[in-house]
Amino acid sequence: MKLVSYNPIWTNKNPVLNKYTYLSKNEDCDILIIGGGITGAILSYYLSFLGKKIILVDKNIIGYGSTSASTSILQYEVDYDILELEKKIGIVNALKAYKANEAAVYEIERIVKTLKDKCDFTRRESLYFTQDKAKVQKFKEEYKIRRAADFDIEFLDKNSAKDKFSFPIEAAIYSRCGGAEIDPYRFAHELIKDSQTRGLIVYENTAVLKYQHKNNKIIIYTDKHKKNNCPKGSCCNWLSS
Repeated sequence: MKLVSYNPIWTNKNPVLNKYTYLSKNEDCDILIIGGGITGAILSYYLSFLGKKIILVDKNIIGYGSTSASTSILQYEVDYDILELEKKIGIVNALKAYKANEAAVYEIERIVKTLKDKCDFTRRESLYFTQDKAKVQKFKEEYKIRRAADFDIEFLDKNSAKDKFSFPIEAAIYSRCGGAEIDPYRFAHELIKDSQTRGLIVYENTAVLKYQHKNNKIIIYTDKHKKNNCPKGSCCNWLSS
């Protein structure tokens, strides 16, 4: 799968923030994280507090996958509004999902405050709107559900929206908080750097080819450190967890 093309904004804007060696020897670990984008970096950050030996590997340069092309938008809203999500998972779980997303934005803000590089984290307001008159009632119902769940929002009708925005709006839900933006590439590197102070080991340009279970361990084979008795194209590097 081709995740990015051309010149992604974050790796084009930033230099290579840190360089890591590739895996060239056998290693043992308690936890292996495959992928050094923002997801792997966040996992590394939280797991690094457990006092375990943790290794992170990435087949590319750290942060050069989909993280390099992220929109950088952090928001509590997902692709479905609560009314639509309710049809899929029920109202209780729909509200839990929205509240969890809101809490995640604040958690990222908390983490950023502990890091040396603030990664351009900035709180943002958000606007969920429609230009379709037929959807006005639906937006009113969506607003009532969110307001009852204590989201800090305001409902805008056609007239009140004119005072705030220059484009036509029939109805909108204006969120005063719960949103933010961040440089995800820098954030990933900063999380990994912070995790290294608690023992995280990082290898980039190290692709995982396959894995197998053996003697209550998981053996991971990578594309580096080939031995003379290995078949061509195979790999004898391994990590266990």
